[in-house]
Amino acid sequence: MLAQVDNGLKFNNNCLFPSSTFTALNWGTTVRSNNFYEDPVFVNPIGRNRLDAAKGYDVGAGCHVVNAGVFINNNGGQDFAGSTLPSGNPDVGAFQHAFIANAGSSLADAYVRNGT
Repeated sequence: MLAQVDNGLKFNNNCLFPSSTFTALNWGTTVRSNNFYEDPVFVNPIGRNRLDAAKGYDVGAGCHVVNAGVFINNNGGQDFAGSTLPSGNPDVGAFQHAFIANAGSSLADAYVRNGT
């Protein structure tokens, strides 16, 4: 999430990988908090077509970005693939993993998305 506040930039709750690239930058007065520098373990980041190509950049099971996002009012209620977003903290990234309504927890969705 990138927001401009008081002539300064804030990078909060982002996955910045590889860490060597981002820690070497001159951030100036930019505020950085709650960011992640670990490998998001993308499922299969190889070129494909349409939504299948984007799904390759979903995070692997047990990734640290699950439930680590920031809730944003009027967020549209859906992730990139049309899955419902929770009323609490969403996952970082384009895809929300399955969650139990009103429980605030996420579940690995490898089985949920493909219907098995």
